[in-house]
Amino acid sequence: MPFGLSTSHLYRNFRYWNYHLLGLHNQDKLPIVFFDACSTAQLNFVVSPFAYNIVRKANGGAIASIASTNIVYSYVYETGINAGSSYLNLHFFMNYEEGTTVGEMLTKAQYDYLNNVYKDTSTLGEFILIGDPSLKVGGYGQSQQGDQQSNLQSSLSSSLQSSQISQQIIGGSISQPTIK
Repeated sequence: MPFGLSTSHLYRNFRYWNYHLLGLHNQDKLPIVFFDACSTAQLNFVVSPFAYNIVRKANGGAIASIASTNIVYSYVYETGINAGSSYLNLHFFMNYEEGTTVGEMLTKAQYDYLNNVYKDTSTLGEFILIGDPSLKVGGYGQSQQGDQQSNLQSSLSSSLQSSQISQQIIGGSISQPTIK
């Protein structure tokens, strides 16, 4: 199944096929990819989307991707990029700042879109983030990696302790679980 296909005869057709990922071996150099193309995150449950497959690819791929679940458009004129997926793409990367998160970058790009291309809200609903929205861009230092791992472990531990489920067995039947 092709992803990112342009059906207009005025444009060159670009197709992303999942088998293209087989030759991608970028190891631990994992970019954030913004797909400015149609249906690269289409959720049809028949074929896993290209944008998802690039994130889950072993020994390479991407650490996160932003992609469309539907057909997209771009409105480019003499004055520049004015609307559509290319506008969202441009503003996503304009919000890059070391230490910010992928989720913050996408949210800021969406705010830019709403403030400047307010009549088109469908584009915002078509794009999804595949990956961890709390991922910091620019990488983590050694001490930050240790702190992050420690915070994650303590968060999981306290989460498990606070949500232990007990079941009361009354007369052989199990009642609703109680969260303590």
